[in-house]
Amino acid sequence: MAEQEPPANPEQLARFSTTQPLGRFSFLWLITFGIYGLHWHYMKWRSFGYSKSNSVLFAIFSGFSIYGLSKRIFRLVNGQGITVGIAPGALVFSSVLGGVIGNNAPGFWFLLGLPLILFPPLYLQRFLNMYWLKSKPGHSQRSFFSGGFIAWSIAGVIIWSLTILGTLDEMGVIKLDG
Repeated sequence: MAEQEPPANPEQLARFSTTQPLGRFSFLWLITFGIYGLHWHYMKWRSFGYSKSNSVLFAIFSGFSIYGLSKRIFRLVNGQGITVGIAPGALVFSSVLGGVIGNNAPGFWFLLGLPLILFPPLYLQRFLNMYWLKSKPGHSQRSFFSGGFIAWSIAGVIIWSLTILGTLDEMGVIKLDG
């Protein structure tokens, strides 16, 4: 499938632009246990012109599809003269290793895998921010707080609460069964 170039129309450009503060991205990713990451992957693939159904599949298998996404993003930033210091394969390795650690660790030890899973998309978001800063210097970045940010944060608090309660119940610290 042919990739789309960033549109010239300012309204479409605002939609295509995916700049956001790295702190905002990290917070949303961590507060939702990575569910925001699925949305992030979906939106990145859509911004490269892929169909909704393909973008959903790429998001679901983001640990592996990050290889193709990183190649596209690196090609974009290299075109602006920005040097990338990591191979796409290393990002896949980090994602998969973090997933293995996170899924096989007992209790709260799953938290050790989160940084390994977060690193690849955070790294790519950093390069997307650099790309937009260099290619469209006057283009504004998303603000830290927005309606979507608040909605994702509320969802994250619910997810964390349920996870903590479930883990404490599993450890025998509290009993949730009637």
